[in-house]
Amino acid sequence: MLETCSAAHHRMPNTGDPTRYWTTLVTAGELLTTTPNPDTRIKFALLRCRTHATQAAQAAHP
Repeated sequence: MLETCSAAHHRMPNTGDPTRYWTTLVTAGELLTTTPNPDTRIKFALLRCRTHATQAAQAAHP
């Protein structure tokens, strides 16, 4: 357990397309919020993902 916790504090290398990653999470969040009585945490996570998606898109096309 201790090894898992300490590993979580190390950043992973940046690979892949950040814009695609955040856009995919936004799409998943939008689908989850269409369910009856979606968890409030999903709504907050969706807002956060939208913010990150916007920032990633702006960084990709300055």
